Amino acid sequence: MSVEIERDLPVRARDGTILRVDVYRPDNSGACPALLLRTPYSKDTPQTIGYAHPIWYARHGFLVVVGDTRGRFKSEGNFFPLLHEAQDTLDTLDWMRKLPGVRPDRLGMYGYSYSGWTQLLAATHDDSRLSAIAPAFCSAGLYELFFTNGVLNLAFAQSWTLQVALMEAQVRGDRSACAALQEALGDIPGIYSHLPVDEMTVLRTTGLSPFYFEVIQHPERADPYWDSLRAKDQRIAQLNVPTLHIGGWYDTFIAQSTETFQIASDRPNQHLLVGPWYHMPWAQQVGEIDFGEDARSEIDHIQNRWFEHWLQNEGDRPSDLPAVRLFVMGRNSWQDEDSWPPSRSRPLHLFLHSDGLANSSNGDGTLGRNPPTDEPEDIFVYDPNLPVPSLGGSSCCFPELAPMGPRDQRSIEVRNDVLIYTSEVLNSPIEVIGDIQIRLFVATTAATTDFTAKLVDVYPDGRAINIVDSIFRVGSIADQVLEVSETIGVTAIVFQEGHRIRLEISSSNFPAYERSLNSVGARDQFDSQVALQRVFHDGDRESSLILPTIN
Repeated sequence: MSVEIERDLPVRARDGTILRVDVYRPDNSGACPALLLRTPYSKDTPQTIGYAHPIWYARHGFLVVVGDTRGRFKSEGNFFPLLHEAQDTLDTLDWMRKLPGVRPDRLGMYGYSYSGWTQLLAATHDDSRLSAIAPAFCSAGLYELFFTNGVLNLAFAQSWTLQVALMEAQVRGDRSACAALQEALGDIPGIYSHLPVDEMTVLRTTGLSPFYFEVIQHPERADPYWDSLRAKDQRIAQLNVPTLHIGGWYDTFIAQSTETFQIASDRPNQHLLVGPWYHMPWAQQVGEIDFGEDARSEIDHIQNRWFEHWLQNEGDRPSDLPAVRLFVMGRNSWQDEDSWPPSRSRPLHLFLHSDGLANSSNGDGTLGRNPPTDEPEDIFVYDPNLPVPSLGGSSCCFPELAPMGPRDQRSIEVRNDVLIYTSEVLNSPIEVIGDIQIRLFVATTAATTDFTAKLVDVYPDGRAINIVDSIFRVGSIADQVLEVSETIGVTAIVFQEGHRIRLEISSSNFPAYERSLNSVGARDQFDSQVALQRVFHDGDRESSLILPTIN
């Protein structure tokens, strides 16, 4: 099937701003359904790093519209992430309904990351225009790009804003700004290490990505500031559009992808698909692990079948997709479930133990099923000027710029500021699917500090592969014992026979997350303080790792 391409067509938003789109029209005689993808990264390269080109979708019978979001590339206006996306997307859908040869009652949307946000925002503001969507690798709002539990996602936030700024400088033809931004991206470790984090001199001098300085002043998720930059939970819970939620276990937004699905799961025609991938690209090789042939990306074919069902057919019956389809790592195969999290999961408590020297892989820390009794606490020193380096993880967006994916952790596990708790060798597999939780009893000499947690799969050959991790900021009266009960991530993995389960505890994971300077109001290394950190595990303070196991 041949495809006709029309470029730079104008779409007038409700406030008069002109948004530019390209249209890929299949050469057939009848009216056809339409798909919309909106991106801030140029409609000329329409997410082809992850998806097939729009021509491929047009050859399967869809008219495809790809548009630059407001203030990006050929669209007018000023760019502020997500601020205008609900209205601009709805206005673009209204424009599409009037295109010749389009079935106005059969409109869908696809796209990952920012383009996933545009779908959720539009669908939760007014779903009457949409017949199906497929938001992939995204959260419901902007907060999760910048923060985790009030801690700045340093590598993601800074590398992303620099890349957005560089694209803008290129569009403007500003050669000096381009040179400065390319130099900054070429020295990204230096950018990450620079304090204070709100200085970002290259953004100040070029005047690009000014939103960075505003959003990082709002670290709390409950801050009303974020309300206009997210799809609200109550609206997600009322979602009427058939939705294929797509994510990856090492994606920076995976916890929010599963949360969005869970909130909407009581609505009809909600489906969740999660592979072993990080944010992009998607393939069987992720970081240092080859997950096998089953991990190859089939997202284009799956999306094509999804939209064929809801847009090309009458869509009067449910899709044949299972409610939940997960790639289970360790077993390296796909598995269908009835819900997220699976209704058959049961918590397994693994308690922290040591004789007071769990420091590093040379220490005596263990994980066991029996609660602790009379045991000394573990102690380590956290110096903000000597942070624990990030190895892999779920940052974004390119492995050469930010820590992503599964990596062997042994080179950092030799540090005494990393507490290591390891189970005995497993004599049978343990399948874990769902939210990974910790319950820690901690104390610090600092007025404010961070604690980090990382779940690790230890292979028979000694490799220690990260599964999930997180960070938590605490404020304290010096040496007061605090209970920290938090979710550190979501996953689906089988810890195989012969493997061991490990929990790492520290106070930094840099540059995935910013460093706490251990002092209220501190801005740079000259204001930082060294903190003495304690982790308790005794009869009164039973610190533990809680795994959702499948029997």
